[in-house]
Amino acid sequence: LRSVATAIARAARRGAARASGDEDQDLRRFWKIWTGNSTARRAVANSARGSFLRDEQAMEARVRRLLWLAPEINVPRLACDHPDLLEVRAEDLVARLAALAALLPPGSDAAQVARDIPRLLTVAELPRPPRGAAHFESYQSLVQAVASQQVDALVDAGR
Repeated sequence: LRSVATAIARAARRGAARASGDEDQDLRRFWKIWTGNSTARRAVANSARGSFLRDEQAMEARVRRLLWLAPEINVPRLACDHPDLLEVRAEDLVARLAALAALLPPGSDAAQVARDIPRLLTVAELPRPPRGAAHFESYQSLVQAVASQQVDALVDAGR
């Protein structure tokens, strides 16, 4: 659990910057990161012909959509580290951010959670708060739930 939490904290520090607010500058930054990112290269290599990952205009449209929907998130970095985020429909992304906000204590920042744990924007099922609770008591308790969910998934996979 500790190593997963440490990895989440490192990812948070690396991706903590927000988008610049200048869409063209963010797109240039996206392409600069994308071309040097091994995760992105692997995603393109494993994608089918005709995939949006192989279409520059489709990619830019999806990045622009994310920049518009979530300007407080470091879209260029997250889209490169998690290319599957570009596949999420706009309605699903908004619904997921709203669901994240509902899991957190009042006054918490769902965008901060999305920056720190971007996988929560693409997973099939969000972690559930403790039995009988309407939400997690703190941001840290959500991080621990995510970490234990990841460990459980590894155990289930027989690793």
